[in-house]
Amino acid sequence: MTDVRQRPGAAPAAATPSAVLHGSLVAAAAALSGLATLAAVVLVAWVADAGPGSTGTDAVRAAADAWLLAHGGALTVPAGHVRGIPLGLTVLAAVVLHRAGASLARTVEVPDLRAAGRAVAALAIPYGLVAAAVAKVAATGTAASSAPLAGFGALLLATLAGGRGVLRAAGLGPALARRLPPWLPSVGRAVVTGVGALLAAGLALLLVALVWHAGKVAELVGALQPGLVGGIVLLLGCAMLLPNGALWAVAYAAGPGFTVGAGTGVSPFGATLGPVPSFPLLAALPADGTPAPLVRAALVLPVLAGVLAGWVVGRRLPAATARGGGAAVPTGRVARLAAYGLLAGVLVALVTAVLAVLAGGALGPGYLAAVGPSGWQVAAALALEVGVPAAVTAALVPDPDRDRIADRDRASQRKADRRADRGADRKTDGKADRKTDRKTDGKTGGKTDGKTGGKTDGDAVGAEDAADDGDGDPHRERESGTQ
Repeated sequence: MTDVRQRPGAAPAAATPSAVLHGSLVAAAAALSGLATLAAVVLVAWVADAGPGSTGTDAVRAAADAWLLAHGGALTVPAGHVRGIPLGLTVLAAVVLHRAGASLARTVEVPDLRAAGRAVAALAIPYGLVAAAVAKVAATGTAASSAPLAGFGALLLATLAGGRGVLRAAGLGPALARRLPPWLPSVGRAVVTGVGALLAAGLALLLVALVWHAGKVAELVGALQPGLVGGIVLLLGCAMLLPNGALWAVAYAAGPGFTVGAGTGVSPFGATLGPVPSFPLLAALPADGTPAPLVRAALVLPVLAGVLAGWVVGRRLPAATARGGGAAVPTGRVARLAAYGLLAGVLVALVTAVLAVLAGGALGPGYLAAVGPSGWQVAAALALEVGVPAAVTAALVPDPDRDRIADRDRASQRKADRRADRGADRKTDGKADRKTDRKTDGKTGGKTDGKTGGKTDGDAVGAEDAADDGDGDPHRERESGTQ
């Protein structure tokens, strides 16, 4: 029996790092890095323009409140509730968590999906607890964030962003894909493509509107008089809210539009506005009344997003199966592609509607108690505008398998033609070589026979002449006899 006990004097075996310990450390580092960055920016602004009665502690608490808002922690102030999420800060937190998950996967052993789940839990749960603790510590009598909401939002964000980092660093993406229904990766990629196309279109609309109303932007910035440092902070704040503005523009292009206070509405079919806060991004709002007909061309953008999503479904969906993921689906190629294209379009609408709800919220009591798009209206409009084009496009996309077979057949035919051409060339060369050989043999044989025959005939004639000469000379015969 083999003795597995450690021998005296032998080096100790390397211990596997604890996933719980390292996950907690990485989560704390990710949370503190985000808080420290925001605190540094806010402190710089506070030093540059400190108001009477404000302290550095108040500036740090303001940074903590902004960080908690990015994770979904609603802020309660004496005037009411603030439920808007600065999605730019949320994206930055997601990037940090993604890197934290990758670092955790490189530190601890993550050989399979079960271990990956444990690593994600070891990262997400401490991160959520840290967010809840920050909400408790930063709360004051005048401003307090919801600890349960902040903790849940941080837990969800860490699970999604950190989980992706763990899977990618551990190389377990293919293992996860094998456990999913065969159609799900293709539909998921189509959903990501559709949502990305809508966000890109919304951001483009927002930037075009800001450029078009550049004079109004300058007027709002001048009215605020932020100064140099304040101007930089204001610019950073606008950048953090660009994703929110892009989603408002998506709702505008979808048709329902959005609100900027009670009794207001902005859509391609008309705008009704009241008092608007002096914030530079709001300079992109159109004027009251019915916009120009050209503005309604924005309604085409969701249709184009649906076409892109349907194209991805049509090109990437695996071969037809009788059942997909436990649910019966049409086995005919056209009906099957149309069904999955419609599914992808509806999912694009739902994901975009959720993001649109997160991009809005409340900025206080009364007039600004509801700002941003309506989630159900955006979902209903996009389900039609994206789902139908996605279904039609997916059904009409050329069959990639048929294209591959056709390409393979064409390649085989080209190879056969090249082989036939080479065979014909060899046959032609062989005939020419044989003809040349026959000509060469004929010439050589004629010359040789002529020379050999002429020489032989000449010798025979000389011999006959000598015989005739001997027979006709009697004196030579007498001399021969005498001798």
